Amino acid sequence: MKTSIIVICLLCVSQMIAAQSPELMKKQASIVEEAYSLYYPEKAAWIATDLLVSKYISKVGDPKNIAGYIAYAKGAKVHCFFYDRTAANNLLIEFIFTKDFEQDKIDVLEGSRKPNKTEKDLIDLRHKTLAIVSQDTFFKQYERTNFNIVPIVEKGSKKVYIMTGSQIDGVIIFGNDYLLTFDKKNKLQEKKAIHLGIHPVEYGGEAAEAESSHIHYADEDPHATATDLCLLLLYQDLTNWKQHSVISKDYLSMWNCQKKSLLIVPTKNMKQYFSKDKTEPDLDSKTAKEHQKWLVDNKVTINKLPKADPDKIVYTCDSVLLMMESKGDTTIRWTIAGTMSLGFSTFGKATIERMILKNENFGAFAYVTGLDFQGHIEYKSLAPKTFLVKNDTLFELETFHTISKDSISSLYKLLFNAKKERDEEKYEKIIAENTYKAFKIIYHPNIFVDYIYDGNLHGDEIEITKIWDTGNGRVVNIEIRNKEGNTRYNYRFDEKYNFVDYDGCMKETLDLLTEDNRTR
Repeated sequence: MKTSIIVICLLCVSQMIAAQSPELMKKQASIVEEAYSLYYPEKAAWIATDLLVSKYISKVGDPKNIAGYIAYAKGAKVHCFFYDRTAANNLLIEFIFTKDFEQDKIDVLEGSRKPNKTEKDLIDLRHKTLAIVSQDTFFKQYERTNFNIVPIVEKGSKKVYIMTGSQIDGVIIFGNDYLLTFDKKNKLQEKKAIHLGIHPVEYGGEAAEAESSHIHYADEDPHATATDLCLLLLYQDLTNWKQHSVISKDYLSMWNCQKKSLLIVPTKNMKQYFSKDKTEPDLDSKTAKEHQKWLVDNKVTINKLPKADPDKIVYTCDSVLLMMESKGDTTIRWTIAGTMSLGFSTFGKATIERMILKNENFGAFAYVTGLDFQGHIEYKSLAPKTFLVKNDTLFELETFHTISKDSISSLYKLLFNAKKERDEEKYEKIIAENTYKAFKIIYHPNIFVDYIYDGNLHGDEIEITKIWDTGNGRVVNIEIRNKEGNTRYNYRFDEKYNFVDYDGCMKETLDLLTEDNRTR
């Protein structure tokens, strides 16, 4: 997006501040507060790691004995310690910072000691998160990136943020981040993706500008997130940015990098600044030309799946390409599994060639929509979901295990850490032998008590959260809270079990899903 667009937005900010509701101002403050809860431990970890490697590595004995690190804020101080591989996870060295991270106020505590109760909790949360991430395909890992795990225990809550760090200089990765919440006994309660896609943004060099931005798509948080602001705080001394904007359909979130302040304004009164051409790429930019030429030279089709059965392809009212296939009572719906912004400078040509030119699934279950607002290649992938309608009841195909969740987690951890091919094959075989698929009930109009149902095979809690009376029948929205996988997701469908968001363009029905027609 051109810098001039952001400048235009700045000119109208003073007119939009009055449009902020008390709820929006409260939301704005809570995002900033959470961002600092993330920033303090991450900044401490950055500095502590540099200090350990440059000055104190000889103080911890054999570096191979370092199992990991933990950083956390306590009062006016921020602690970061490195711990060993023993069962006790004894601390090897600890760095203590003030929250302004002044170099002359750093305390270094050498020598081994046992972790206190809070530190044991944080170590346990980190280890549990590593095990979960290693065996759960819900978490997407990309080449030349790494996960940064940030456990936080405060205000009676336990949670872990997972953020994606770039291994490429001059690139910040917004997105591909997650939030895990745990109970008092450190048992996973819920996991969610904060962003649904990955948004690499360049800084420095030829890309150096005073303003930067990224977009939040329809299914993502309409505001800037705590992880967005944490990254901006971490990188503020490395970029030339004075402002970063997060743009969504309904809100513009502006972070002042110099004042470290956030302003969120609704866009409903400034639509003239967000017409379609303002969010399309600048096709004259060097980045856009480079990517466009590569697409043309390699004859990459746009918004098509040439390897797929054309009878399966459907388009939503927003022209999003999906697939569906019905056979008798069973319907398979391929929905968007992820959206990626692929740039040569962020992923490298070799990686993009593997994903598009050398990937047998490209053109069958993945496609390019064109260029995004940064001039990068926008890549979408599809994943299948299978549904069965029988006796006026809706079922969904689910994966089950014949052994406990802890046992499956342990097997995936062993598989992830296996160093020999025969060990990988052994663990893969055991997992396959103890895994099967079966249909679970997710909806029948008569199974809900006070709009809640929790009696299916998977132990889900399903809630009817919205009902619309369209005049041609009801449309319901159900939220499925999956206790086994600790996820939650929603489906909207009519009385004939047509999914209004997936089964092509059901514009007439969608237009009737208004607040006036809602009965719940």
